[in-house]
Amino acid sequence: MLKHSALIDTVKENRSIQSNRTHLMDSVAENRSIQSNRTHLMDSVAENRSIQSNRTHLMDSVAENRSVQSNRTHLMDSVAENRSVQSNRTHLIDLVKENRST
Repeated sequence: MLKHSALIDTVKENRSIQSNRTHLMDSVAENRSIQSNRTHLMDSVAENRSIQSNRTHLMDSVAENRSVQSNRTHLMDSVAENRSVQSNRTHLIDLVKENRST
């Protein structure tokens, strides 16, 4: 009877060990899934940082383009003003010539 009881105890212990092994394998699989999710999350974070960096560069380019456009507008205004000054100078020279001839 003692051998039978010891055998039953051994069977119970083996079943407990097998159950623990199953739980351990489930935990390993879950940890691998968590690690995979972490990797994907880190990839997403890196991608989002890249997108944010691109957005920043784009906004800088927009600001630079606006500045260039503003400079172009000022240049065109200066050209128009210079043409007006040149026209006034021409008229003034014509008036001086006319006054000298009279």
